[in-house]
Amino acid sequence: SLLWLTHSLKSSRLILMQLSVREGLPDLRNRLNESFYARFLGEFSLRYGDQEIQIDISLQTKYMQILIRLLKAGADGVERTALMDAIWPEEDDLKKRMNNFRAQRFLLRKMIDRLAFPEGTYILRRKDRYYFSFDHQVETDTGHLDELLDRIQGNALGEQEYQELLWQFCQGYPAHFLPALNTETWVIEEDIYYHKWYTKYTNELYEVLSRKENFEKMLELCTAANHIDPYDEWQLKQIDCLMALNRQAEAMAVFEQAWQIYHEELGVNVLDPVMERYRDAFRTFYCAANAMADIKKQLRETEEELKSGAYYCPFPSFRDAYQIAARLSQQFKIECLLMICTLLEHKNRPEASEKTLREMKLLRQALLFTSRKDDVVTKYSQNQFLVLMSGVKKAECAVMAERLEHTWSSINLEPDMTVMVEFAEIENHRTEAQPYKEQRAVYRTDC
Repeated sequence: SLLWLTHSLKSSRLILMQLSVREGLPDLRNRLNESFYARFLGEFSLRYGDQEIQIDISLQTKYMQILIRLLKAGADGVERTALMDAIWPEEDDLKKRMNNFRAQRFLLRKMIDRLAFPEGTYILRRKDRYYFSFDHQVETDTGHLDELLDRIQGNALGEQEYQELLWQFCQGYPAHFLPALNTETWVIEEDIYYHKWYTKYTNELYEVLSRKENFEKMLELCTAANHIDPYDEWQLKQIDCLMALNRQAEAMAVFEQAWQIYHEELGVNVLDPVMERYRDAFRTFYCAANAMADIKKQLRETEEELKSGAYYCPFPSFRDAYQIAARLSQQFKIECLLMICTLLEHKNRPEASEKTLREMKLLRQALLFTSRKDDVVTKYSQNQFLVLMSGVKKAECAVMAERLEHTWSSINLEPDMTVMVEFAEIENHRTEAQPYKEQRAVYRTDC
């Protein structure tokens, strides 16, 4: 009887395929092979087979969130109560929640009818659970990660197979879960879940590759992780990998970008140990070029840099220039001064406001325009610039402040912003501090 049943099923399927060709019906083989594919990690998208379905509705709408929840659940479906709890967590009235749910379900079905969804029945209910479709299979990027998690956490695996599964998982996590909905409770829970495993396996895989000194794979892993979590100090590992691969120029570029994030935006100095570790290596790189022309090309300023008056550089480079100037000042008695420009908002907010950040760009322009070509300028904090001036006497400070005041008053449009200018003699570890007490408030404030 079992053989007869198997033969009957095969015969029925063959007859249906022949009817589909003869009568012009949809090819059942194509229907069996094609399925929906939903992407949740990063920007949401939905595809059927090779055709992407263009959805022009905001993900913030409730019926779009119902669709996403059902796609995420796939064949398991979502219990109606759980679906309403996730979409309307703040509503306690059961009657209102049911009415809202019916209305959003209606809008969702209308949207599906309007868009290029394949033929079929969608948003179905079986007992107390809702499903996206029984006619089409649904695959998702998070479903792929779930399968990898089951394999990784399953039976004992060989070292090579385990490493390959970790690599597949890390490669399969390109971004956070639905960042456009990162204020929704259920999205936050999903994001925490997948990000937790990504962080664990990325660190674990890095250690495995480090023991094997596979720096190319380590660099690829760190670069992807830094793109996802730029504040998790992956740049430090990137620099280590690049230096091991003798790619010093790229390592220096990563360092400069990381410095801007940690020092200028966060106000922390986690990169100092890395800079100290590779300071000699960076110097060797620049001095070991094959020809003098290459060295001079590396050292000379770009056309864009030459347009500004003063030389603007990141804080690490400014620190080097300061230390050199301090030595020259002591040995050759060259007068060098440090000017500190602090942008103050009269409201005295504890943190830099958007207005302050905007005005800092104008202050930078004013400093570069009024400073001399011999001066070096850098940004020290969210509301401070430093200017290193060589060959300047104390008596000339007032002139420098007046020039800055004139330029600043011509471009600044915010009367509640004040620039405080302070001067001090530069010093090194062999000299005692010699503060210069003269201060000047630029724009709408007397000297």
